[in-house]
Amino acid sequence: MSLFSNDSEFLKLLAHRRDIDLIDVSLELARDANPDLDFRPTQNWINDQAFEVGRISSVCRSEHAVLDNLVSHLVEECGLRGDPAVFHRPESSYLPHVIETGLGIPISLSVIYMEIARRAGIELQGIPAPLHFLSRHQTERGAVFVDAYSAGRMLSQTECLHWLQAQTGLSAEQIIPTLRTASPRQIVIRMLNNLRGIYCRNEDWSAAFRVQQRLAALNPIDYDAQVDLGQLALRANVPGPAYDVFRRCATHSGRKEPQRLQMLLREAKRRIALSN
Repeated sequence: MSLFSNDSEFLKLLAHRRDIDLIDVSLELARDANPDLDFRPTQNWINDQAFEVGRISSVCRSEHAVLDNLVSHLVEECGLRGDPAVFHRPESSYLPHVIETGLGIPISLSVIYMEIARRAGIELQGIPAPLHFLSRHQTERGAVFVDAYSAGRMLSQTECLHWLQAQTGLSAEQIIPTLRTASPRQIVIRMLNNLRGIYCRNEDWSAAFRVQQRLAALNPIDYDAQVDLGQLALRANVPGPAYDVFRRCATHSGRKEPQRLQMLLREAKRRIALSN
C-alpha cells in the first residue's frame, strides 16, 4: 500500500495534476500531525464563508468592492490575522488550527483566502513572494496584491515591489519573477518546507521525517531531498528506511559524495544492528 494511499489530493500532485483542492490537500498535511482529523468541519466552514462572501459580492458594483467584501468578511467576521508569535509553531500551518484561533502565517492564511474566493467566484491567485506569501487579483486597472497576514492589506504592484524590497533587501529585478502565479504543487512544497524548518528547529525529528517523506515523494530525482530524507530518518531513529534511502542514493548518484554516502550507510547499518 502506498504511503499516501489515503491522500487523494496529494496523489494528484504526485501525478503532476493541477486540479488540486488546496483545502483538502492542506488537511491531508494536517492529518500527519493528527491522524484522527475530521476534514468535514473545516470543509463546511470554508463553504459557509464562501456562500456568505458570494451572496454579498453578487450585488457589488465593482471589482474593488468585491475584493473589499472578501477581505472585510475574513478579517472582521472571521477574525483571520497574522501574528509574529505563531511563525515558529507548526500548528500555524494547519488550517483547522488557523480557523479555530484566527491566527496563521502568510501562506496558510492566503490559502484560506484563495479557496474561499474561488468558491465564491472570485479569482485570487497565490504569489510566492520572497519571505512572505501573497495572493493577487487581476483587475482591468492592474494587479491588486492581498496580504492576508496583514489583515488583508491591498497593494498595487508598485507598492508591493517597494514593500518587498524594503523587507528583503532584494532588487526589483530579483523580486519581479517571484510575483508570478504559484501552482498548487509550488504552494504545497512551500508549506512543507516551512513545516520541515519548524520541526527541525524544534528538534521534533519524527515530525520532520514525515514532512520530508512528502517532499522526497514530490522530488523523487532530487538527490539532496533524498539524502535529507535519510538523515531525518536517522534522527527520527528509523534506521531501516534511512539505509534504504542511502543505498538508492549510492546506486544512482554516480561519483557524487561516495565517501559521505558510505559513511551514512555504515551508520544506518550500525543503528539497525543496535535495534535488533
